[in-house]
Amino acid sequence: MIRQYEQSGQTRLLGHLRVRYLISCAGLWVPDQGEGVLLRYKYWVYNIVINGFSLGLFMPSEFFSFGRSSHRLEDAIKNASVAVTHLLAGIKVLVWLRRRKLILDMIKVLELKALQYNGINEFKPNRILEKEKRTKNITTLGFLALANFVSITAFTGAIAILLTDYDKYEVITIDSNNITKYEYTQHLPYWSWMPFNYYSSKTRFFFGVLYTCFAPFQQAWTIAGIDTLFTALVSNIGAQLIILRGAFKTIRPRALRTLNNPHFEILHDSEELNKEMTKEMIKCIEHLQLIFDICQKMEDIFTYLTLTQVIMSEILICTCLYLVSSIPITSKAFATELVYLVAIELQIALYCFFGNKVTIMGEDISLALYEGDWLSASSSFKKTMLITMLRMKKPIHLTMGKFSPLTLSTFVTIGKGSYSFFAVLKNHNA
Repeated sequence: MIRQYEQSGQTRLLGHLRVRYLISCAGLWVPDQGEGVLLRYKYWVYNIVINGFSLGLFMPSEFFSFGRSSHRLEDAIKNASVAVTHLLAGIKVLVWLRRRKLILDMIKVLELKALQYNGINEFKPNRILEKEKRTKNITTLGFLALANFVSITAFTGAIAILLTDYDKYEVITIDSNNITKYEYTQHLPYWSWMPFNYYSSKTRFFFGVLYTCFAPFQQAWTIAGIDTLFTALVSNIGAQLIILRGAFKTIRPRALRTLNNPHFEILHDSEELNKEMTKEMIKCIEHLQLIFDICQKMEDIFTYLTLTQVIMSEILICTCLYLVSSIPITSKAFATELVYLVAIELQIALYCFFGNKVTIMGEDISLALYEGDWLSASSSFKKTMLITMLRMKKPIHLTMGKFSPLTLSTFVTIGKGSYSFFAVLKNHNA
């Protein structure tokens, strides 16, 4: 059912142009959608340079820095949490590059299917799509701003250290020969291998700050782009179910308008009206089946990636809570860790919020069928209604790892689990 819409050039990608913009800025857009030769060349150069540095150089160097950060628990936790976040971003990039054509096809098909209905009375499919697009754009921009604010606060804190505390150092050991060793108190915002000695001067320290902040800033665009692409798809499925709810409910008035007859004052519908209502019912059921197919394809693409994201988010929330509770509130690093904690919470909240919306909208399909004007319809039409209502007793779920649904209750469970791990870790090191 997807392939038959694949060649249409009329799609607007659900109006989610901001998602494409995010992916393009992150260096992940593959130029095979009709771009010119020069534009494709620029895209590829930009993509290779940006991701070659962030994923090919900076991200591996974060893992190589574990030895240097291991002497302090707080430094080791921060190094590990940021490195794992960037590693997960790299996995998302691979999934996107491997399955992007299928993802874009699903977006195109969903929009075309939603626009097949003619609006009547309060049922306006275009308005539903536009409203959903506005909601999604707000959450996309909000998450992008918060993700970028993490690296911005880290950069600001490092510059504040450069201006105020650059020359401070502390005694760390006195060896057996009474030789004192010192270590500077200032650190770069993120742990990674550096190609130069950034302690030798303020200028080098400044360039070290730029070096370590650029990759996390770019990765924020990568994470925001791919995560909001997933939530855009899930959000659109929710919008499709809202449209289907209205379509099922208005089968009779839309059929009457098609036949240019405002109303039939009879106990049983005519054969002509029954035929038109059956035609509309089949159209709605095909749309519903398409949504089931799209959900299954999303499960095949994203379910284990979502499971990994949820597990890592639970661990990251725990470690962020530990760092926030361990760092003095007046410290220059406190704002960075607090914003990072909020960003991780928002990231998993978006997954669960839109997943929960799909489940709720699916549950309303049966009620919409019942609320339609079906009393005078044929027995075959009523049987089709009952079969559809029985099918909708099985909830529509997007899952993590195929064993737990993405719902708001899952989000609450993640929060409780993270706090429990944090309490154990805090008590152990008290």
